[in-house]
Amino acid sequence: MLGEFGETVVIDWGIAKVRGLHDIHAKGLTETVRTMRVGDAEATSKTEYGQTIGSPYYMPPEQAEGDPEKVDERSDVYALGAVLYTILAGQPPYKGMKVREFLEKVMDFDPKPIREVEPNAPLELCAVVARAMSRKPDDRYPDARALVDEVQQFLSGGLVSAYEYNFAELARRFIKRHKRVLTTASVAAVALLVTGVYSYLSIRAQRNIAIEEERKARIAEGQAKEARDEAVIAQEQAEIARDEALQQLYYANVSQVQSAFNERNLGAARETLANAPVANRDWEWGHLLQLLNADAMTLPAGGSRFAFGGDDELITCTKGGSVRVVNRTDGALQRTLIENAGTGFAFATSAGGTRTAVASSTGIQVWDTQSGAVLFEYEDPSPGSSRRFLDLTPDGARVGALCSDRKARVWNVDSGEITFELSVDQAQGFGIYFSPSGDRVIVTRSVFGENGFERTFDVLDAATGTILGSHKVAFPNSAHSVAWSSDGNHFAIGTDTALQLWTLEPFARQYHFDLRFGFPGTIAFSPGGEYLAAGSTDGNVGLWNVETGKGDIIAKAHPDQVRAVAFSPDGTLFATGSDDTTVGLWSVPNLDPLHVYRGHESAVFALSFSADGTTLASGAFDGQCKLWDMQNELRYRAAGEKLAYSLDAGLLAGLVGTDAAVWDLQNGHRIRTLPLASQEVPAIALSADGRLAATATKTPDGQHAVRIWDANGAEMGAFTTDPNVSGIVFVADDTVLLQKGTTLESRSVPTGDIQRTWSGIEGFTVSPDGQHLAIATADAETESGRVVDVYRVDQDAPLATTRSLSRLPLTLEFDAAGQTLVLGGGEIESDDGFALEWAWGAVVTEPERIALPGAMTAFAEHPDSGKRAYGVRDIVLYGSGPDPITLTGHERPVVSIDFSPDGTRLVSASQDGTFKIWDASKGREILTLHASANTAAGQVIQPEFTAFGDEGEWLLTLTNGGVPPLVLRAFPHDAAAYPGGEEELFADRVERFKRSRR
Repeated sequence: MLGEFGETVVIDWGIAKVRGLHDIHAKGLTETVRTMRVGDAEATSKTEYGQTIGSPYYMPPEQAEGDPEKVDERSDVYALGAVLYTILAGQPPYKGMKVREFLEKVMDFDPKPIREVEPNAPLELCAVVARAMSRKPDDRYPDARALVDEVQQFLSGGLVSAYEYNFAELARRFIKRHKRVLTTASVAAVALLVTGVYSYLSIRAQRNIAIEEERKARIAEGQAKEARDEAVIAQEQAEIARDEALQQLYYANVSQVQSAFNERNLGAARETLANAPVANRDWEWGHLLQLLNADAMTLPAGGSRFAFGGDDELITCTKGGSVRVVNRTDGALQRTLIENAGTGFAFATSAGGTRTAVASSTGIQVWDTQSGAVLFEYEDPSPGSSRRFLDLTPDGARVGALCSDRKARVWNVDSGEITFELSVDQAQGFGIYFSPSGDRVIVTRSVFGENGFERTFDVLDAATGTILGSHKVAFPNSAHSVAWSSDGNHFAIGTDTALQLWTLEPFARQYHFDLRFGFPGTIAFSPGGEYLAAGSTDGNVGLWNVETGKGDIIAKAHPDQVRAVAFSPDGTLFATGSDDTTVGLWSVPNLDPLHVYRGHESAVFALSFSADGTTLASGAFDGQCKLWDMQNELRYRAAGEKLAYSLDAGLLAGLVGTDAAVWDLQNGHRIRTLPLASQEVPAIALSADGRLAATATKTPDGQHAVRIWDANGAEMGAFTTDPNVSGIVFVADDTVLLQKGTTLESRSVPTGDIQRTWSGIEGFTVSPDGQHLAIATADAETESGRVVDVYRVDQDAPLATTRSLSRLPLTLEFDAAGQTLVLGGGEIESDDGFALEWAWGAVVTEPERIALPGAMTAFAEHPDSGKRAYGVRDIVLYGSGPDPITLTGHERPVVSIDFSPDGTRLVSASQDGTFKIWDASKGREILTLHASANTAAGQVIQPEFTAFGDEGEWLLTLTNGGVPPLVLRAFPHDAAAYPGGEEELFADRVERFKRSRR
């Protein structure tokens, strides 16, 4: 400020700031402002000693923020404006509040207008103050000089730029300023001048209005755009939320379907699966659909009555008694023998299905199945009675049934003559069963005796009716099931409490087994007559040696009553059908459980193998007949100890007894057999293209014979080596690697000559093209280090070498291109692990280290998307987003990982005994596949490998401990892949799809 002699007096250097230079007190100023936010009202009235901020009442908003870099000349303008405000209003712009309240107020709100405090304050000066104290620095006077000039203009009677004058104010100000020099003549000039000024002001006013309207329009347009953007954002967020909700619904649906399937509630499983969101369906949806439709074909006829005929035909019956002949390959109707015979009918066929018999309410008929011609007809004199008791001899020459007059009769089909008849006092307990030769027949019946109705069975000569033997069943039992051995020398009868094995000559009971029986077909002899199988009402299944009477019983083979049993034509398998809606498959004579067929929704009443053994038919109370593919041997034939696979060719090799076999993974059919004739097979291998196989077997002199086989199963080469072979790997058509403990040998396929040897190996892997080999050995230079060398399989010297410190042996995996090697190990002094990605190809680089929460035990890469998965106990997934995703759920280390062909799904196998399916984008577990559910109860399994097929139609899972490989199949998850239109029932389209693949 100026002193009384015009000198400059500096009042407070503490608030001075040099423009353009950084304020060294900026940090202190910021801290001071922060401190003032907790001050009191008194603190706002003056500058405290030691503060470098100035009086808070006159502080501009940018200074109140505590940022000194924003303070400049316009901040001084604000402070001067605040001083002028105080002069005009008689009080500061803000008063009566604590510093904290003031700082918040000055940053967010303008002070109260001066005219509201002092109504007589000059309007022009009020406008000057408002402009000087604008909250935005850009709206203020540029500097203090401009503010001083504005005040001088007011004091001298000039126009103030901050104030908007109207015409009257301008006129008054002009006249007041020039009234002494105005004359009459000048009045006109002034009038003209005033008119001009008025016009100018009018134009300016209109312009200002237009500008304001334009500004408002721009604001409105901006608000509209903002509203549209907000609406778009809201819609996008709603769609994201909807998609997420559908995704969660889909996950829940999949889980519910799996639970319902495991609980045999197939109806609920099918309904839930059909309602799963379409857009989210993927491999697991197709897999569950396949599980619900695992049969080769479903026919809407059959139930408890059907039979295989000749020329790939199946004879079926509907619940209403319509008998039809269909093609068992595609289900096409060939002919109809009878329509709507009624619900109370009986059905029988001759061996091979050449003749078909039906007993209905009107009588009995026998047809030639091929031509449909009626060969025999008996019209019952008392129509309306039920006919549930009928049999036809295997050669179709005789037919027997119970008639309405309570006579059991046997007729000659070709002549129509009655062979014999037998009185039956009560229909309850009746049955008729011809022997395989057709010359004997067993009739079970109720005869009225001294103790009322007594249940008996008689063995009669079918030609004469002569009774060859008779026996009373202990009261109150009934004979529910009867079966003949193939040679006709034995028959078995199942009653309410026991299974009895009888001989015909002499007529005598040979064995008695305590077992509860129901009906209809719960007893069966093996084709050779060596074994007798039976199922009980308790769900037990037994198998006995006919000669010795010794056997085994599997308690609770089914949780509910067993209704039917049947042997395969070769006698190595037998099937059981139960009230639990499932069909079980068992080995003979070991009674090993091989498979469980699920598909029916009610009790299974009938079972039958086709003559060639390729198909098993099952009939249920739901009236459906299902055909099952018995050529799919993988689920029970291949032993789990020694297996080899070629994913590119879709083949699997394994052991069957003393031989080896190669199966097609797509359908499980055996395509060739390798005759090893050896009980000891330490190794088996397939070439990458599946054309070659290699086996190692133990020779009589204790050596190992390595044999090479071609695609037809013919031996094309062999050589002998020492008895240490534990593994074989094809690396080219002409080279195999033999693993012998810590030694690896390269051998010529044509000659068997040793080409090169590597010793002391801790691990090795072969590149996808079979041309390169990575070997890990102990590093002699360090105590815990490993050396990894990459070789061409046909060269001695390594192409590249790297070293790694690891407390554990390294896991080695090539990437899909074979140009990068992934090495997984464990940190030396912690439980953490790492993966080293080592590009060893055209340009050898230093390995890139990736930290993992444990030692890496598995690795997989999806070549198209670049996704990479590292298995520890959890799975660390890269490539599904900016950050890695951790997939948690396994309880023990992961041993194998693979991506689906499209990269959307990930499968993992773990030492915890499970295989899991994951969403590879979200890291979400979708299905947990317990392989133990497909093995005997309590059997310990150890998953070893899992991988998707090239087309994603199947998933291979391998375990140790003798468990057969599990091939999980999947139907397409795109509804367009199923024949037919959207107007058709999807279940019908699925059925057509199944038949088209046979």
